[in-house]
Amino acid sequence: QPRAEFRYLLSNEYGPTFERLQAHMNNAPGSSCGFAPLSHFLSISRGEELGMKSPYLIHEKTVYSRGDPCGRPGMSPYIQLPANVQMSMELWSPSNMDKCMDNDHKPHAWYPVLRGGKDLRPYQTPHSAWWLAREAISKPLERYLSPKLLVVKSTNRLQATLDVQGQVALQTLYLLHLRARGVCVDESEDDRKGGCYY
Repeated sequence: QPRAEFRYLLSNEYGPTFERLQAHMNNAPGSSCGFAPLSHFLSISRGEELGMKSPYLIHEKTVYSRGDPCGRPGMSPYIQLPANVQMSMELWSPSNMDKCMDNDHKPHAWYPVLRGGKDLRPYQTPHSAWWLAREAISKPLERYLSPKLLVVKSTNRLQATLDVQGQVALQTLYLLHLRARGVCVDESEDDRKGGCYY
């Protein structure tokens, strides 16, 4: 539904109220500002088009059971990787994935992945017990590594969280990135009202 990305969140009780309010504001004499599409302020995209049973997803318990592939002490269990992966002496993070190599010295990576409402909890930093192979990530990686607001796609209430840890998301989450200030998006003149949104 173009220009109505979050309409599904409005129940039958509240949806018509917002529609009447918007119609009234658009018809008010001298009114130059109504509701602007959310896309004027944010870019909205979905996570990876994978199901929760994808073979590219690995639960951290599977990873833990294989132990530390590098045999180094002091490694946090959160960053242990599958047995065929070697890592440099530095701790792993999305910003130094090039340090992670498989036994053939080819880049090999695993990223923490959020699976929607299952991994988002109210008033908590999002944390996932699942990992996704780099080769399964088809969308731009920068989309996930940059700070973003994550919104659960299908739920009976608004469920969202801020991710600043660079986690990948599955298709059950919308990713919202703030647009640069003063950037106009390509809309008709009627939509823009002749100016940029700040």
